[in-house]
Amino acid sequence: MDFLRQPVRPFHIVVLLVMLVAVVAGIWAWRHRALQQQAEQAQQEVLQQMQREGTRY
Repeated sequence: MDFLRQPVRPFHIVVLLVMLVAVVAGIWAWRHRALQQQAEQAQQEVLQQMQREGTRY
């Protein structure tokens, strides 16, 4: 546990910030992709509904 007693260097702060940004970006991209898939699925359902109604008229 010697590394805990060493002073914090700017390099360590930069590394921690980069890791934090990477994690946040990964979570955001994952959520964005899931939302995009839901939107595409909803659009497909709307198109199918319109096609079904179009055949009735």
